[in-house]
Parts: sequence; structure tokens; C-alpha cells
Amino acid sequence: MTKSDLKQLIADNKTKQAIDLLLKATKELEDSDLQNEVILQSAKYNAYLKEKAAGTKSQENLDIQKANIDNALTYIVDKLPFSTEISRQVGSEQLTVNSQKEPGGSIWPPLLVGLGFALLIFLTILFFPCPTGAQYVVFKILISLGAAGIAAVIPGFLEFKYRKEITAGGALAVFVLVYFFNPTLIDPSSKCNNEPFEFTVSLRGPALPDYPPLKDATLQLKLDNRWDEATVDEFGDADFKGIPGEFAGKLTPLRLKSAFWQLQQDSVLLEGKNETVDIAPNGALEQIRGNVRTGDGSAYIEGVEIRMDNSQVAVTTDATGYFEINVPVQMQREKYSITATKQGFSPQTLYAYPSTGSLEIRLLPNN
Repeated sequence: MTKSDLKQLIADNKTKQAIDLLLKATKELEDSDLQNEVILQSAKYNAYLKEKAAGTKSQENLDIQKANIDNALTYIVDKLPFSTEISRQVGSEQLTVNSQKEPGGSIWPPLLVGLGFALLIFLTILFFPCPTGAQYVVFKILISLGAAGIAAVIPGFLEFKYRKEITAGGALAVFVLVYFFNPTLIDPSSKCNNEPFEFTVSLRGPALPDYPPLKDATLQLKLDNRWDEATVDEFGDADFKGIPGEFAGKLTPLRLKSAFWQLQQDSVLLEGKNETVDIAPNGALEQIRGNVRTGDGSAYIEGVEIRMDNSQVAVTTDATGYFEINVPVQMQREKYSITATKQGFSPQTLYAYPSTGSLEIRLLPNN
């Protein structure tokens, strides 16, 4: 019995007889993979018979189930290395099994076709990184044919169903799967789209209740040799409009103009519609410094205690009357209350503004 005869049995709805012959053939061939496939389809066929007898499924579902089994069995027949010579009796049918494949049964043609298509796709992507719509459809077909060609020589059977409209098996299933679920669809936001686009950079910093908010600030993106500028709104967002499409997906230099804040990174990836960038205090408010002199300014005073906001933060002036207070970040703000005290001098309290520079304090002796 030849492969054509086995296919005819399947077509004539003699499924049980075809399964028995295939079980015998795969056992003689010692092909465990194919034998497991036959056993699987045998189990599916028995389940089909039980459901048919029980009437638990509609005729339409039963027909689909039977067609899938027949397709799988046909695929297994195609994988068998039958000759046309008769040598072994199986029930009332005869079947020959040997190690010679039928003419045209070599795995090389489909494999070479698949690899050829794969090479063609690689070269196509290399020379056409941004295909037109028509080119893209052709590329999808070539990719699908290449995948199907390679899949044709891989052992096993793939069955694919999509709703009720599409049912396929084997290499055809791979073709359908790759064609309809191709992950390389052209993204409208990709670099292949040269249309200008909008992009929002959202600036987010730590929660510091006393620290000045991000206001009167601008953010800049470097596009070619120019800096494109956008105002930072009350929510910390900067909206850039009309960015040339060639910059989509690129890492672009970024800088912030702000009195008290700085960026934690110097570039942003222009991918998608927006990106969040971290900011932190820039150090403008972290230090209070100055010097203490006598009332007439003629001499510096050493050992003066300089205390900030009646807190535990205090330092003492050196021999040159100089002092320097490093303010913890959680206490930083634009204005501080400073008290200078030393025995023999009248204490003095005044406001310090770190962003304006060094502070000069003058103490008068006690009367």
C-alpha cells in the first residue's frame, strides 16, 4: 500500500483503518515522534466518536473536529518514507516500510527555499529599512513563506485555528501564523515615519515641603545644532511640538534652566509620546556663608555662634570671622533666619538668602 492509498482511505472516511496502518508503519520505522503523533490523533478520533454518539456537539463542530484529524493524519502520511513495494500484511491491507524515501521526498528543497527567503528578507531589511505600504505587504508574504519552508522540515505537527474562518495545519499553519500575527508591523511612531511629532517631558522631584517649587523654568532639547525650548508648567510638564520625525526613537541631549533644580540625566529617549525625568535640588540653597565683624567693620570677630532658625544647626566663626553652614536638603529654602551671639556683644538676628551670596554680620559691644 502506498502513501496515495493511505490518503485515499482518509478521504473515504476510513479513518480507523488508516490509523491502524499508520501505527503499524511508525512502529516498524521505529520513529517515536511520528508514532506519538498517530497515537495523539487516534485518541482525538476516539473522543470524536464518543462525542458524536453522545450528541454533545453540533454537527458543524464535529465536522471541524473530524477535518482537523484528517489533516493531521495526511500530514503524518506525507512524512512516512514509503516505497511502492509490498512486503508486509496488516489486517486485510498490505504495507511496505523501508528506509528509502519516495522521489521528491527530500527535506532539502523546502529547507533551501526557507533559508533562501530568510536571506532575501535580511537583505531587504538592510537596503529598505523604511518600506512603503506595498513593499511591506510583499515582505510579510516572503517572511511567511520562508518560515513555512523551514517549518516543513521540522518534526512535529502544528495546528492553527483562528475563530471559525481560518484552520490550517503543518507548514501552512506556520505561514498563516506568521502572516497574520507578524510582530514587525510598521509603528507610526517609529523612525520610518518622518512626520513631525509631539513629545512631553515630565519632570518629577522629591517631596520637599519648604523647598521652592519648579517655577519660571524652561526645558531644552538639542535638535541638530539648535536647542528647542519649552516652558515647564505648574505640573512639571514641558510640551515640545513639531519635533522632526527623524528624531523619533533617538537619544537626545536635554538641559534645564532653573534657579533651584537640576536634571538627574542629560538626555532623553524620544520614544512614544512622553517620558518622565527625575530632578533634584541644584545646591543653590544648601549653604549659608559669611563673616562677622565689629560694628565699625575694622576687625573680624572670632568665636561667634551662628544659629539657623533657632534650630540645632549652628557653627562658630573662625579667626577671620568666617562661618559656613551646610543645610540638610529637607531644611533648604530661599530664606533663613540667622542669629549671631557672643559674650560681650549684643546678639543680632537677620535674614540670609543663600542664592544672593555671602552674608556680612556686624556686632556691637554691650554697653
